[in-house]
Amino acid sequence: MSVFDEDEADGDHDFLDEEPTDAEQDLAPEVDVPSVDAPEVPDASDAPAGLRRKFWTLVATFNIALFAVSIGLLFVVFRGRVRDGGLAVVLGLALFTAGYRRYRRYTNEGVAGDADDD
Repeated sequence: MSVFDEDEADGDHDFLDEEPTDAEQDLAPEVDVPSVDAPEVPDASDAPAGLRRKFWTLVATFNIALFAVSIGLLFVVFRGRVRDGGLAVVLGLALFTAGYRRYRRYTNEGVAGDADDD
């Protein structure tokens, strides 16, 4: 005699498929979920063209920088190609630095532009 029923041993039985009993439903807490209005997502075309261009330039810069650093480290660690991997890491770090400096310049321009409006 087996402890497990062979019909349940095939993996087709799921304990979560069963409906809760009346006793389980009585023990479950009743929660009032408030209704919330979903916020409106602004259309991307609302942003000025210059800002969108700056944003996507920074996105591309940081993506390429991350890719270069990652590939460079993989070359060094797994292939032992220190020269090629090191060059990729240095290129990636230079792109990170350039992207960060560009980001800081854009944010400082925005702060200076806001101060000029007063």
